[in-house]
Amino acid sequence: MTKARSARTVWLDKNSRELHLASRASPERDFGFAAHISELPNMSATDLRHALIDALNSDVYSPSLIVTTDDPIWLNEDVLTGVTGVGFLATEAPLGGARTGEQLMLMSLHVPFYTLLEDQDELELEVFRLTEAFLQQSHVSIFAMEYTDDHIGAPPYLLSLLLEPSIIGKSVAALHEVGLGMIALIESVEEGGLLDRTAALHVLRARRAEALIGQPEGPWLDVKEKLYDLASLHGKISLAQAVARFANSTDGGLLIFGMATRKVGSGEVLGRITPVVVDGYSVRRHRQALEKHLYPFPTGLSVSIVATAAGGKLLIIELPPSRTLQSRTSFTAQSWTARFEGPLLAWFADRGRTQYRSKPPLCMH
Repeated sequence: MTKARSARTVWLDKNSRELHLASRASPERDFGFAAHISELPNMSATDLRHALIDALNSDVYSPSLIVTTDDPIWLNEDVLTGVTGVGFLATEAPLGGARTGEQLMLMSLHVPFYTLLEDQDELELEVFRLTEAFLQQSHVSIFAMEYTDDHIGAPPYLLSLLLEPSIIGKSVAALHEVGLGMIALIESVEEGGLLDRTAALHVLRARRAEALIGQPEGPWLDVKEKLYDLASLHGKISLAQAVARFANSTDGGLLIFGMATRKVGSGEVLGRITPVVVDGYSVRRHRQALEKHLYPFPTGLSVSIVATAAGGKLLIIELPPSRTLQSRTSFTAQSWTARFEGPLLAWFADRGRTQYRSKPPLCMH
């Protein structure tokens, strides 16, 4: 074993045809190699690329790695239990393109897809439209896609995707998470199922706000039919109140202006799109109001505009998840003046419950 090889987090032994991971060796199978999901954080994506390309250039039957949540020892070509749907493979770029013969490491995904589009161009356009924002944010590009051979019959159909990721400085676990996110995004939108905060944000950026209709308002999602009147103190305080409920949450949140709710049972679900009139100045005004009326200003808060499929606009305020619950942090919803401003209202989280308290008048000198 060379010193360079032993320093790698994953490498191929061409003699034994085993893929050496951090703590064990994975033997070659008909389907390639297998890793448990818990092994991925210790594997460098660059090292995996080297190992799989070594396999491609040797006599290994399948230069690929599948990921499972079960014990890889028990896997075989007939029983692939616990497979996550995200794998990795090495291949050569096809003839005829600018990258002819280039050796690549790609991510392979198998995604349930509820729309059968016989025209390949239509399929590629639809998938790209769904995932464009996600791909850009994740630094991933689509290399190829097709339905699997068994797509005849009723939906869902199985869509096979090959993605080319940016790997420099990344772990295999980080790439695997990107793949799972891609699957969750496509499946949720296509099936009309419940979205999480990240998937909902990608759907909005993909101009698919209509996919949120039917989603329930909840701990991370709130919508407003109209903008607050930021020319008034009341409007600024109302905005701060709406954002403050997310600020002390480990879930983060999305506040969407330009959608209305409807009553369903004892709760509210998103019912329709009601576009708002906004521009770059609107973004600045909302951020400035929040900077003045939320203290301390939540880390990672962003204000942006997204377009709808019909050409309308929505204003989005996003708060990413907090690593810890800020149980001692208060978010004030009043303006500070040079002398005196009445009782201040502070919002703070206590064991997961939002509580309210009055603060005494504050004198500024």
